[in-house]
Amino acid sequence: MTRYILKRVLSAIITIWFIMTITFILMHSIPGDPFASEKAKNPIIKQALDAKYGFDKPYIVQYAIYLKNFIKGDFGVSFQKKGYTADQVIMAGFPTTATIGIIASVMVMVFGISAGIIAAIKQNRVFDRAAMIFATLGATVPSFVIATAYLFLFSKVLGWVPSFGVSSWKGFIGPAIAIGVFQLSYVTRLTRSSMLDVMQQDYIRTARAKGLSEVVVIGKHG
Repeated sequence: MTRYILKRVLSAIITIWFIMTITFILMHSIPGDPFASEKAKNPIIKQALDAKYGFDKPYIVQYAIYLKNFIKGDFGVSFQKKGYTADQVIMAGFPTTATIGIIASVMVMVFGISAGIIAAIKQNRVFDRAAMIFATLGATVPSFVIATAYLFLFSKVLGWVPSFGVSSWKGFIGPAIAIGVFQLSYVTRLTRSSMLDVMQQDYIRTARAKGLSEVVVIGKHG
């Protein structure tokens, strides 16, 4: 178990390093610089800014500074929001992002597992077919299409939810659905498949042969 955890941690570190390296290379391959504004065209100001942020150093030195700052948790300053660090910009939106992610995860676990179990119990019946159609659509339709359809129906037509913003709890539902539908479809299909496999096991047949109700068989043995 310890070896497995260490392998996963090492794999994650290598993946993060690879992504950071590719990002560094791509960002330095793009023409222009973050100071390409009217004010920064003054050579003296441009030189001072480059020296302040290390852009006047060789790429290998910039790369080393980039990795060192990442390890220290220093993500630099925001060039879009003047006077703010990157950490502050990230943390400003983190509570909302985390809330949407939690809602989506709960939705996936509750509805995905429940739908998968019911679909397996009612195999080849109306609910099962409807659930599988939904799962197929959820896995193939892009999230932005789902979000657009959701806003059109529930915001524009019915007026139940706001079209933008998260000033109330209703504002979290749309984004959570948009990012959770794909995972919901996957969990539904996976749960159904696993349940069908379990329901074919000998101990399930034995439990049914003993006269136990379907609820007990599924709840206790399934």
